[in-house]
Amino acid sequence: MSSELFRRFGAPGRLLGVVLAAALLAAACGGSGVSDTAGSTADDVVADGQENADAPVTAPEIPENPVLGRALAQFADPDNDAAIGQRAPDLHAVSLKGQEMQIDQADGRGKIYGFFAHWCPHCQTEVPLLVDYLEANRLPDNVDFHAVSTAVDDSRDNFPPVDWFDNEDWPFPVLDDSAFSAMAAGFGLPAFPYFVVVGGDGAVVQRIAGGLADEAAIVQLITIAEQSAS
Repeated sequence: MSSELFRRFGAPGRLLGVVLAAALLAAACGGSGVSDTAGSTADDVVADGQENADAPVTAPEIPENPVLGRALAQFADPDNDAAIGQRAPDLHAVSLKGQEMQIDQADGRGKIYGFFAHWCPHCQTEVPLLVDYLEANRLPDNVDFHAVSTAVDDSRDNFPPVDWFDNEDWPFPVLDDSAFSAMAAGFGLPAFPYFVVVGGDGAVVQRIAGGLADEAAIVQLITIAEQSAS
């Protein structure tokens, strides 16, 4: 299924290179490098719900690296993805509006992660398509959809990303990646947009680099997440 989706929808943007040392992300759509580093393994992390996206909160103190666990290999071969079946790293991060987000991948719920850069034209096309679908269709009760704002660059267009997601009426809290895009690196991002499905046991089920071209592709991705929930 991975190779079929990849061939159908492609991977817009150039492949991402690896950032050396603590270099900042390069400014090119689908060509921004990310670090391979990840934090230490997390124990007893409690999953955060997707409701109350606009609830006022006090800014929490969050570790500099939100990735808790071993990073997945960078996605390269849709026909032979070594990350399938591997444990995805847990997350301890904040949303774009300052909500603390603690996510245990093995909480029994299917999860879809969508990685977007505010300046990427492919992402700017993808997000409204997803919003239209999510406004017309409820997610299954056992599935969460986590958007991740990554590769943030205040010198590029469509900044800040919080306004972009608000203007598009994105319905759930959006995870705010670290300055060095640790979440993107932890999930092996190669290009924008990028999707990862994690099953209820915490294992990676699907990874797709490239946009979801139509509603059928969105339904297929959500179905995979639903069927992988425990």
